[in-house]
Amino acid sequence: MTLHSPDPNLTPFQAKRLRRALSQRQADLALSDLHIHDHIASTNDEASRLAKQDAPNKTLVLAECQSAGRGRRGNVWSAPAQRDLLFSLILYPEEKNKGERNLRLPHLVGVAICQAIEDLLPTISAQLKWPNDVYVDGKKIAGILVESTTLAGRSSFIVGVGINVNSQSNERPPELRFSATSMRDQNLAPVDRHQVLAAFLAHFDQVHPQGLADFDPIHRELMQRSLLLNHNISAQLGEQNITGEAIGFAQNGELIIQLPPEQGGQQKILYNADLVRLLSTS
Repeated sequence: MTLHSPDPNLTPFQAKRLRRALSQRQADLALSDLHIHDHIASTNDEASRLAKQDAPNKTLVLAECQSAGRGRRGNVWSAPAQRDLLFSLILYPEEKNKGERNLRLPHLVGVAICQAIEDLLPTISAQLKWPNDVYVDGKKIAGILVESTTLAGRSSFIVGVGINVNSQSNERPPELRFSATSMRDQNLAPVDRHQVLAAFLAHFDQVHPQGLADFDPIHRELMQRSLLLNHNISAQLGEQNITGEAIGFAQNGELIIQLPPEQGGQQKILYNADLVRLLSTS
């Protein structure tokens, strides 16, 4: 397995190289359909369109560049062309415990990203910033956006992922140069994007069914990897802003915070949040 990429600027993503990387991992993954685009507005939008046309489960949409990529709250997700990974995966959930699965899914994706990064770069440690970001060395390296859609009674999850693989600080917008990192930054050398995606797909293929059947191992990993745990945070919930100490996770990955006396002093479970900020690191 070759981790280093000779020149990421001249290496377009190729389906055959991804399948070769998966084969090297002995990963028997049924990638039903793979759509690679040089340029697209949004991989999530394209995946949603395909899902409405009955695209197979685990259809993957990947873009070298996207003009309207987004994160949570409509934030723009930008990346230079042919440097990073921008993709969306279509999943059709079983109707049983669908709500529970919806809550767990972003955490399962996050754990798989962490495992994939550490698999390829074993000297670094990846952390999870609830509810949907992956950090390395205190800087954001990946983001997750899970959206759902229903057509004719059939539900689908669109799992959007952005992983900073080979982008460098001088290629990022000024406001992100000191708050984001990439695998290349950490590795001090280019990284093969095909190997990164293969690693994620292989880990997710294990984590996803296991985490849906028994969330306890994932819960332990959330506790171990949490960037927020035991720190004071602020969380924006619509028009409401609350502060407290992150003290744990509930049974499906919901964040548990201890409110200060002036906000009631009780424990509160957050199912989601528009914006989460770390207030202290002591």
